[in-house]
Amino acid sequence: MWEITSVWDLITAAIIALGILFAFRQLQEARKTGRIEAFSRILETFGSVEQREARRFIFTKLKSCNLATLSDERKKDTEMVLASCDRISYLTLKGLVLEEDVLGLLGRPMIRVWDCSQTFIDARRKQAGEEANKEDPYRYLANFEEFVNKYKTKLRSN
Repeated sequence: MWEITSVWDLITAAIIALGILFAFRQLQEARKTGRIEAFSRILETFGSVEQREARRFIFTKLKSCNLATLSDERKKDTEMVLASCDRISYLTLKGLVLEEDVLGLLGRPMIRVWDCSQTFIDARRKQAGEEANKEDPYRYLANFEEFVNKYKTKLRSN
C-alpha cells in the first residue's frame, strides 16, 4: 500500500486521517440535526389545533357516523389526520426519524386513529377500486397500515 518515506509523509497521513474523522463526525451531527428538525416539524403538525380537533372527532364520533351523510368538512378533517399519520409512518419506517421518538409520543394516538378510522379507510379504498386485503405498496394509506401492523403489538406489550 503506502510506504512512508519521511516524517512529512507520516504527518500528512495523520492530517488526512483526522480530516476524514472530522468529516465523518460532522456528517453524524448533520444527520442528528436533520432528524431533530424533522421530528420537531412532525410534533408541530400533529399537535396543531386543527389536528387535535380532527382527532377528537375521529376518537369520539367517526365510528358511529354514517359515512354517506358525513359532511365534506368532516371528511376533509379526517383525511388531513390520516394523511399526516401516513407521512409520519413513512418517515418512521424509512428510518428518517427515530422509531423510539415516534412510538414514545405518537405511536398510541396514531394506532387509535387507525382503529377508529377503519370504516372510513375501507370505504375510501372501496371508492378507489382497491381490493380488500391486497398487498399493494401504492394503496391508500399503505405506509400507515404497515406502521400499525408493525408496531401495534410492540406498543401493546409495553
